[in-house]
Amino acid sequence: MKLLEFRKIRVSDRMDKRFEAWSRIYEYPLVLDVIKKYKNGSDISIHNSSWGFAGCHITFKDELDQKYKNVLHTDIKPSELANTDVYNITKEPPEEYVGRFDVVINVSTVEEVKFNHVTIFNNLLAQVNDGGVLICTFDLPGLQLRKFEKMFGQNITSFDDELNGLVSAIPNPKYKRLKCGLMVVEK
Repeated sequence: MKLLEFRKIRVSDRMDKRFEAWSRIYEYPLVLDVIKKYKNGSDISIHNSSWGFAGCHITFKDELDQKYKNVLHTDIKPSELANTDVYNITKEPPEEYVGRFDVVINVSTVEEVKFNHVTIFNNLLAQVNDGGVLICTFDLPGLQLRKFEKMFGQNITSFDDELNGLVSAIPNPKYKRLKCGLMVVEK
């Protein structure tokens, strides 16, 4: 495992208001940029775990499905939409997922789950093939950050222009104390 990025998300990161929500307008474009940076090409296999079911999540799902030929979207609830399946990130992946994907994505969900976040990370990483990447965004506070800093042997990188609910291009004062982060790991 090689840590490629471990940082807070910045207001200066690319954003796209099509994704509607204060943090998703940064997180989803950032994930798309990271995929392009580390695994460019339309033939890659992607697992979009914990994808969500409405609004900006559907917009992101549709964008992935249009850009890439082999995308699976999973969540704990079933969906009637194409390319979806049921998977609980707190459980070890089914055998057919292990080592299968060039990219595994988890956008701002790990920190919402009352479980050991490193275990969830390992469940997701197990699905990445050799040379593939795991891309996770997360909220702070929320993610069990100290566990990851200890595992990676480094602190998360901070910036002066960190994203929060007040400084977003779509402000949401309810989240003025919430920061967002990114981790990208190559297997």
